[in-house]
Amino acid sequence: MEIITKVKDIDQRLGHAKQTIENGWSRNVLILQINSNLYDRQARNELKTNNFQITLPANDSDLARDIFKDKYNFEFIDNSQKQLHERQIEKALIDDVIKFLTELGRGFFI
Repeated sequence: MEIITKVKDIDQRLGHAKQTIENGWSRNVLILQINSNLYDRQARNELKTNNFQITLPANDSDLARDIFKDKYNFEFIDNSQKQLHERQIEKALIDDVIKFLTELGRGFFI
C-alpha cells in the first residue's frame, strides 16, 4: 500500500517492490527509501563509469557499485544552521544508526 499511495510512476513502483523483496525491507525502511528518493539516486548510480565488472567477480562487482554512491542523503541530521562539528555529526549518526546504515546501502545493512 505504501508503494501504491506514495509512488506515482509505474517503473518506480516496480523498482521499489523489487528492492523491498530482494533486501527484505520492513515497512519503515521502505518508507525511508521512498522519501529519500532512492530510485532516482540509484538511476544516477547506473550512469557511473567503473571497471568493477571486469576486475571483480560478479557478486562483488554489484556490491562495490552499490556501495560507492555519488551522494549520500543524511537529511535526518538537522544541520539547518550549517555549523555542526564532526563530533555532532558523529553523534547524530550514532543516534540514528539504522537510518545511517540504510543510507549507506546494500552490503552495509541487510
